[in-house]
Amino acid sequence: MTYFETVKPTFLENWPKGMMNLSFSSVPTKLSLKEARALGAEIVEWGETFGPRGMLAVDGIKDRLGKAMAFFPNGAFVRLGSRSPKDSWNGHREGFKCRTAADAIALLTDCSERMHGDLQLALHEKYQPTIWLREWHDDLGYEIRCFVKGRRLVAASQYEYKCIADDLYEHRRSIIEAIVRYVEQDFLPVCHLEDVIVDLAVRRKVHDKHGVVLIEINPYGLSDPCLFESYAELEANPGVRLHPTTPPDPQ
Repeated sequence: MTYFETVKPTFLENWPKGMMNLSFSSVPTKLSLKEARALGAEIVEWGETFGPRGMLAVDGIKDRLGKAMAFFPNGAFVRLGSRSPKDSWNGHREGFKCRTAADAIALLTDCSERMHGDLQLALHEKYQPTIWLREWHDDLGYEIRCFVKGRRLVAASQYEYKCIADDLYEHRRSIIEAIVRYVEQDFLPVCHLEDVIVDLAVRRKVHDKHGVVLIEINPYGLSDPCLFESYAELEANPGVRLHPTTPPDPQ
């Protein structure tokens, strides 16, 4: 199986409807290959690899994004179906909330190596990529990365492992119960993949029936294992790791 065949099923536009219903409100804008090339040509420092700039095509994308933005009066998060431009310098400096189509285009083209790589891959595979606007949330709560292998939850970790939340560890029992219940009862019945990384937002009031929300999925084995040293370790020593100084809690 090629790299593209491995990652393609995780793209947002390829999710089953049941999985979409578990996540944030989202509106797609599918690009033609011409538009994908034109958008890539606008990426700061990386754009020349796509050829000449095509502003008319980008203006067309902006018009459609403007219509999609109307669904999100409180702002939106922008990403391709594959990944987000979280390596945007301006995004880290000024924030990732988009209020206009121009904001979205600016983030997608702000010297993002991730956007450059994903658009190049799409063009190479003749795959029409999709821009997604997603409902903005100021506080996602705790972000947890879950590792599913053979349709079984084998491990989980705090996602932002460089910024440890002590209160997360303090409430680990209720958090573990919430994510195990969610993955087994809500996510797996609608998931189309045997092996997958599942990123979840866990609200701080995890007793709320809406306390867990699906953020995104990623290819198993190709994504950061977070607080585990490696995939070999998390498979050999399964459990939930919510703090770097302690062993995994059993599920």
